[in-house]
Amino acid sequence: MKRILLSTMLLAAVSANVFAGGTQDMGAHQQPVQHAEPAVIAQAMPTCEGPALKEGQWTFTARAGIAPTSSKKARVTRTFTTTTPGQVVSFPTGYQDITHENGFSRRSYNVKSNSLPFTTGFDVGYAVMDNVEAFFNFDYTHASGSSKTIDNKFDGITSISKYKQGNFNSYGFYLGGRYFFDLDCKFSPFVGAKLGLIHRTHGKHSIIDTDIIDGITSIERYNAPLYKNSTGFSAGLQLGGDYCLNEQVSLFVMGEVIGSTSVKTHKKTHLAYRETGTGSNYTVFTKVTRSPKSTFSFPITAGLKIRM
Repeated sequence: MKRILLSTMLLAAVSANVFAGGTQDMGAHQQPVQHAEPAVIAQAMPTCEGPALKEGQWTFTARAGIAPTSSKKARVTRTFTTTTPGQVVSFPTGYQDITHENGFSRRSYNVKSNSLPFTTGFDVGYAVMDNVEAFFNFDYTHASGSSKTIDNKFDGITSISKYKQGNFNSYGFYLGGRYFFDLDCKFSPFVGAKLGLIHRTHGKHSIIDTDIIDGITSIERYNAPLYKNSTGFSAGLQLGGDYCLNEQVSLFVMGEVIGSTSVKTHKKTHLAYRETGTGSNYTVFTKVTRSPKSTFSFPITAGLKIRM
């Protein structure tokens, strides 16, 4: 009986020790795991924080691109007269609005547009308040003159007329404003408007007439003054985006719609060419019979914007 009692007490003591040890082990495994602070994430955040433009900042933007233009084409009418008895000055194909009779002919054609214009410019801006910018803008646009050839053959006569439009240049001076929207820390779309003056220069409209009659070639070269150098009012609307590279520099992309007052043309009849000889008097006159009216351009430019 004593042996049974001692054995029971010994078994109870061992069981108590084992249970206590297991409880301690379980407590050790349940200790919370400490996680590192996300310091790396904080270091990766962009440096250009706050509004796209801060009140009092000065900015300088340089940009370049293309400026497709839409306008009504000018029409040039050339009148040919001769007093040579029995001579018929006739050009039946390749021209518009043709009238001809013995000793008189008139032919008209539309002046082909210049090549795709290239434009470049710069802006100097000042943030009058956060994200609101007032700016001065200068734009330069250049378009090379294009050429066209009209080739006619009739009654054994070959008549070739080739003209080349002079180069087009414009210089725009504007004042305007923009408002920037903060979508996130880096990209800020904007809208803007501007108003100013534009000065336009035009080269000479040169014409070469070549007539081949019975194997004899006659070449006439002359200039037709189509456009006058002119200054007019101009206004535009802007839409674009500013992508921040750092606190001082950002990429700048912009599309515009710019309207300008009409180009001035030479409305008076211009004596282009005259040939006199025994029994003949051959004269060529030119006149612009339709002006291009107002013009619209759609510049698309990109560049860099620097904050100071």
